[in-house]
Amino acid sequence: MNEQPPDERNESHPLRRALSQSNAETLIDKLITRAHEAGQFDNLPGTGRPLAHDDESLVPDDLRAAFRMLKNAGFAPPWVEARRDIDAERARIAGWLLDANQRWARLNAAGRERLRREYHTMLTALQRQIISHNLTLPPSAGQIDGLRLEEELRKLGG
Repeated sequence: MNEQPPDERNESHPLRRALSQSNAETLIDKLITRAHEAGQFDNLPGTGRPLAHDDESLVPDDLRAAFRMLKNAGFAPPWVEARRDIDAERARIAGWLLDANQRWARLNAAGRERLRREYHTMLTALQRQIISHNLTLPPSAGQIDGLRLEEELRKLGG
């Protein structure tokens, strides 16, 4: 006769499932160990290099899968690309300002006024880019500080 109570013979009994799962994990561990010892993991792509741990802390949880897909395809989320554009525009304006300040002393009043208007136009366009970026990026991704227009304008001619 069977000495076990009827519910312990049942395959769905929690104790029976726990033992089966434990045995399966042990079997899997053994198979992995044998494969490793046989050299089946040698010469895999990336062997000997650290795993890439991409920092996705600024990407909201619900967008991380899409972010990874874009990144693997060579693209970035729109707010990341917008940030790159803003950084590039800031660098371009900084170069323009350096050149304008070198020419400043040789310019007459009309030439200086033309540079002021051009600089103001560039700064205003950059400010619009920054505002648009800040309005469209996810809340967990940090916003860019806007320009202090008057402070920036004082950099010209000085």
